[in-house]
Amino acid sequence: MLFGLTGCRVEGRVVVRPDDRLDVDLTVHAKRSPYCNADLAELSVIAGRDADGVVLSCRYLGTVDPTVFGYRGVSVTSAGEVQVATFNPLLVPAAGAPTIINDVEALDVVIVTAGDIVEANAGVVAGKELTLADPASLGQPGGVRVLALRHAGPASWVWWALCGAVAGATLLVLLVLRPAAFRVGGTAESAPDDDRPQVDAAHHVDPDETAAPPQAHWAARGRDGPHETAPTEPARPSATPDPSRWAPVE
Repeated sequence: MLFGLTGCRVEGRVVVRPDDRLDVDLTVHAKRSPYCNADLAELSVIAGRDADGVVLSCRYLGTVDPTVFGYRGVSVTSAGEVQVATFNPLLVPAAGAPTIINDVEALDVVIVTAGDIVEANAGVVAGKELTLADPASLGQPGGVRVLALRHAGPASWVWWALCGAVAGATLLVLLVLRPAAFRVGGTAESAPDDDRPQVDAAHHVDPDETAAPPQAHWAARGRDGPHETAPTEPARPSATPDPSRWAPVE
């Protein structure tokens, strides 16, 4: 009934909610007195009349569940974080001609989605809004199809990609700017300390080398064990002059 009117004009707004329901606010104008269908489930109908009481337009308001609405020209399905809404008032098959003649002369309908629109086969996309201004767009095979996110903001994969990029950049900075002591193949214990004096390996003395050999130790102690030896007196100078040395007589 909405689009079977001769020379009609359709305007309004349809909001696709995250729960797959539709907030509808559409007005149909016609050159001849339209029949305002009041039997549409979950929609209220307001008839626009002139001064003489002649019906000139029908405004449809309300929130509907397409599955309860029972009209196969409108459907909303969700999968994960994406949502697909199809509007096919002329019941155009995916291949073939429309089953209803398109008598719409003017169209000004905005379809609003919960998240940004990813793809649409008709109209002009601007963020979360798809504007349909060409009546011929209603004749798209399978109807007007809108693919959008079910939530505001970018898709989840964008956040994961952004987090991965930040983590990768941070790791790269740490690898480039970290001290040489922590580079691959080295540790903090093995890193040279420039503030410590360098020790010449040629003058290094092993403490173990200063200890007396076990054999000399036991030789000094004797075979039968330790014993004391008599101290020896230091040698006294000889009274006989050394003929190899001379000096003038005092």
